[in-house]
Amino acid sequence: MSISEEKDLLVEIARQQRELARLIKSRFEHVRDPLLRDWMRGLSYINKLHAKTLDFEAGLIPVNHEEYTSQESRVQQSKVWLAHLFANENIWNGRFAEIDGLCVDHAFFKVDGVYHLIYIRLEACSMWQELPMSNFGHAVSRDLIHWDVLEPVLPTRPGTWENTHVWAPHVITFQEKYWMFYTGVNENACQAVNAACSTDLSRWERVSEEPLIRPGSWGHWNPAEFSNCRDPFVLQTTEGFFCYYTGFLKDEQQYCVGISRSNDLIRWEDCGYVVLAGSKSTPPESPFVVERSGQYYMFYTSYADGTVVAVSDRPDGGFADCPEETYILRKGVSASEFLQDDDGQWLMTAISHDPNHFHFIEFFRMYWPDDGNPAFRLEPIKAAEYDFFTALKDALTIKR
Repeated sequence: MSISEEKDLLVEIARQQRELARLIKSRFEHVRDPLLRDWMRGLSYINKLHAKTLDFEAGLIPVNHEEYTSQESRVQQSKVWLAHLFANENIWNGRFAEIDGLCVDHAFFKVDGVYHLIYIRLEACSMWQELPMSNFGHAVSRDLIHWDVLEPVLPTRPGTWENTHVWAPHVITFQEKYWMFYTGVNENACQAVNAACSTDLSRWERVSEEPLIRPGSWGHWNPAEFSNCRDPFVLQTTEGFFCYYTGFLKDEQQYCVGISRSNDLIRWEDCGYVVLAGSKSTPPESPFVVERSGQYYMFYTSYADGTVVAVSDRPDGGFADCPEETYILRKGVSASEFLQDDDGQWLMTAISHDPNHFHFIEFFRMYWPDDGNPAFRLEPIKAAEYDFFTALKDALTIKR
């Protein structure tokens, strides 16, 4: 067999591995039993690791190849996952993602007793440089454990400024409608903020053909090249609505959080930006602002530390990182969202990361430092412990 034929064979095997992962997804995505879904997710993830390893062997090196571990490490990762399965351990308990998929930035909210996730979705073991993030996933749950995956929403628009990706949704209610703010991205990864409205959370209509928010004169923004204007979060205050997003200062050449203000969610004015000490050389992503006792807490992603906190006494600026004891909520995670539940309990989500681009949404009960704690405290939300194989057998048993 020639070298060319060997490469063709590897490519075909990788294709079959991916087809098998997609088949598993099509057959089991809408099974509500979390154990069965986790089992099938594990099988699809191992297939994707093997397929990526075969890609590298065949010379199909992705543009973001430095983001992946070595061939040996990928094989070891799949070996470890198999060992967990054989050891009766469900390492995906409490970590939401579609079968054969990954989740990153997301909106987390509750309507009529039902929790909703609207999230960036992509095939597992891949990145946005390889495949378009062309719509948002949507899933619902009543307990944060059993999830129903619904149809995707808000596809990209070919031939427009948001023709390649949609990123980082955030959902609020205003005037009896749901408003989804999100990042539209073109083929050059130039980003801007737009919004869409819905009355049923399934059908969304964009409110503008053009971006609602772009950086002010302080920011670098050029449709012909990578430009930072992403991860919008909108806070309603007595002074109007404020939108916070990730930006980049063109003169200082450092990252920041941009701030805009509006009275109607359509017409926005630039309010400048804030620079956070812990995220000048890396982007402060996914800002999320909570007003509490007259203070404004900005939770955001620091690539050095995970989900961290800054605070200000006003919504339009002045944010500074919190002292060390209350600065870090959780290391190694990103894109956190926050929700005060009907009983007053605060909830937090976060993206956890496994090597080779496997990303999951995890859920926590959150306790504030002034609730008798010296720092923020988190409790993971997971399904009860069970015997993995016995429960799997029960899940697969046909009830007569």
